Amino acid sequence: MVDRGPSPEARVPVVRTLVDDLNRFPFPDDGPIGGPEAISISIMSIEIARGCTEGCRFCQAGMIYRPVRERDPQQIVDTVVNAVKKSGYDEASLTSLSTADYSCIAPLVKR
Repeated sequence: MVDRGPSPEARVPVVRTLVDDLNRFPFPDDGPIGGPEAISISIMSIEIARGCTEGCRFCQAGMIYRPVRERDPQQIVDTVVNAVKKSGYDEASLTSLSTADYSCIAPLVKR
């Protein structure tokens, strides 16, 4: 017999929770560090935005994470600096669904 999960009566509806202002919830800068034998990269990943400006119908993530919300550039710089100090990583990547569409990407990268 194939297990098909809980019966329809036992299922709980999923409720979406949306953070309107990402700046109120700073990105964590003190994540755990894997040993060199566990991972082969040493890059701290920093989320700079959620959502996407394009709104392509075929992109599930772009539809789910709407609307576009961006972190404050200074908060991102502070997070990167703190993460490097606390973690021992020597590089950071700026991540989002479409990092190049971040409205302050040029000044942020220069900084």
